[in-house]
Amino acid sequence: MTPPLSEAEVDELVRELVGHYGEGPLCPSATQWRRVLTGGDEPVVVVNLIRMREQARYSEPHEPAATGWDAFRRYAEVSPERVAAAGGHFVAQGLFETTVIGEDEPWHLIVVTQFPSRHAFVSLFRDPEYRAVLRHRVAACERHQMILSRSL
Repeated sequence: MTPPLSEAEVDELVRELVGHYGEGPLCPSATQWRRVLTGGDEPVVVVNLIRMREQARYSEPHEPAATGWDAFRRYAEVSPERVAAAGGHFVAQGLFETTVIGEDEPWHLIVVTQFPSRHAFVSLFRDPEYRAVLRHRVAACERHQMILSRSL
């Protein structure tokens, strides 16, 4: 098990992650990164609820025009191997069908991954190859909710 990070290490990682990804509706905020980094280091399950854009929105003008689904496929060509390199694996992936209890939100895709620790999960976001393809996921998604959970 990895020892807890010091406050200075957490601050440095938060600066690095926010500096690279920024903050916004499709990226974790500094507060969210801090919560992830200061929790225990037990295995975690990550639930992703994703709604695609009709047309991908790239911030770089050189990216070819694509639908949200096409942009997400570009991301999905590389992300599974990077998740595995971080020690994670996919638990489930599926197309959203309907809400049974609670507010009905129009999601398109649900992806569940598991990592052996929070640190392994964060290492994914520090991986240069993952960083290089994440732009496709951001361009693809109109809305993305990522929920981190741990065992009872």
